[in-house]
Amino acid sequence: MSYRGMSSSAIALSDVSKLRSGNENDVQVSSIATAHSLPGWVTPLSYRVVRHTERLAALSILAISFATMVFGLADEGLWLDEAYGHDMALLPWREMARITRDDAHPPLYYAILSLVVPLFGSTECGLRFPSVISAVFAVPFAHAIGHRVDGRRGAFAAAMAVGFSPFLQYYAREVRMYAPLVAVACAATYGLLRLVERPTRLPVAFYAATVATLLYTHYFGSLLIAAHGGALAVAALRRRISRTTLLLWSLALVAAGILFLPWALGIVTRLGAYAGGAATGTPRLRILVEAATGFAIGFPPHQLDQLAGSSRAMLFQYAAPLVLVALAIVGAWPRRAPGTGIARTIGPSVLAWAAAFPPIAVALVFGERQEIAPRYLAVAVAPLAILAALGALRLFERSRGLGTLSGGALLAISAIAIITFHRDARVWRDDFRSLASFIADNARPGQIVVANAGYIHRPLRYYLGDRWPIAQIAPRSADIAQQTEAIARSAPFVWLAIFQEYYADPEASARVWLDAHASPRVERRFRGNLRLIGYSTERPSADD
Repeated sequence: MSYRGMSSSAIALSDVSKLRSGNENDVQVSSIATAHSLPGWVTPLSYRVVRHTERLAALSILAISFATMVFGLADEGLWLDEAYGHDMALLPWREMARITRDDAHPPLYYAILSLVVPLFGSTECGLRFPSVISAVFAVPFAHAIGHRVDGRRGAFAAAMAVGFSPFLQYYAREVRMYAPLVAVACAATYGLLRLVERPTRLPVAFYAATVATLLYTHYFGSLLIAAHGGALAVAALRRRISRTTLLLWSLALVAAGILFLPWALGIVTRLGAYAGGAATGTPRLRILVEAATGFAIGFPPHQLDQLAGSSRAMLFQYAAPLVLVALAIVGAWPRRAPGTGIARTIGPSVLAWAAAFPPIAVALVFGERQEIAPRYLAVAVAPLAILAALGALRLFERSRGLGTLSGGALLAISAIAIITFHRDARVWRDDFRSLASFIADNARPGQIVVANAGYIHRPLRYYLGDRWPIAQIAPRSADIAQQTEAIARSAPFVWLAIFQEYYADPEASARVWLDAHASPRVERRFRGNLRLIGYSTERPSADD
């Protein structure tokens, strides 16, 4: 039978079947063709055009997002934590597992990095490329989440919000697990929506796998799982999901727990010690404020001190987090008519729990006890960004002008933030690369490099290699002067690399001893908290 010969009742029945399958967009196109008595071929043709346009838009977002991530990927040198990731990737797996049991992070990222290094090399670009790839994978999952929560427009807006999230763009350029954490968190949230839509074996297995991967990527991934549980509990109380769905979700968690069992004891011990630290950590309110700021601008909020007094500093410190959070609140606000499909009904609630619960829980548990950086809360980045995009769509439905203004403001702030950390070196990390290059360009016979904080030997070793010995002074030890003396007497020239002297050597014992017993020859400061002083130790001192 041709489309032209179909009766209106047949079209209506086909519309019902499409609604049951969850494809309400087909119904809209079909209804338009029927209402205006258009030829039957218009419906499938229009649908194909829309589908191709949708795919082209999604691929364009993916391509542009990838391009902005890899642009200037090696402009900034490796900083302290990235050098640590490089060293971990070179270890045998058994040694890696032993070290990570006492580390603040689980082993999955380092294990993947160790597999990738032989393929891409240990250059700055090669080490950072896995983070770029994982960040790109976050975009299609965000697209799928947006589609289930708010149709095609929601899919496009969610992909835009996550693909051009300053936070994801920034950490896609670091040898750390935070970009993969955002991607896996997106996959887990998508898996939850699939599970509640179709509580069958495949969605349950997918959700269990993503939850286990989430836990092996970062311990704070457990906060996202708790947020999912909170959203499902509220939905169950409102009778929006069945007991079967709750049971299958619980079974998925059990399966994920079995997969995570080899590391389960370690996480309990580690988090218990982490939460029980001395009361010298980040204040609770500051954790929440810095999280919102960090999510909105990407780079660490303390780097705003380098932009003090500029209009961008005011924009990033006040306008950026306010716009992001305000739009997210609008996006999370319950609709009177949420639409068809369980994902549309509970989707905003799931995203709201995922965006709000991790920062609030961390502030309550770890506030005042530990230093908490916004990057630790990466599981909340994508849900907040998607909610902000949905909020702009909600405003657009009410008022096109207001929606365009709010969405444009969000995109403009994101673009300015991305351009800033691409081009403005003032917000970059500590410049160990330039420090090492200066040492190499001004090398002296028999020189030795002294790290006032022993833990900075990793970036120094990465850039200097084995050309010169690197001596490590134990930070905050009582015999720093004696350590410095022993090192200085073994070499005619000493480069003292100073990093975080306020913490590693509060009394400046190493520098004071060298100033008194050696001759300062050159001094140079580098971006961040880095300082280099060259001393000649061949001059006899009064004590000798």
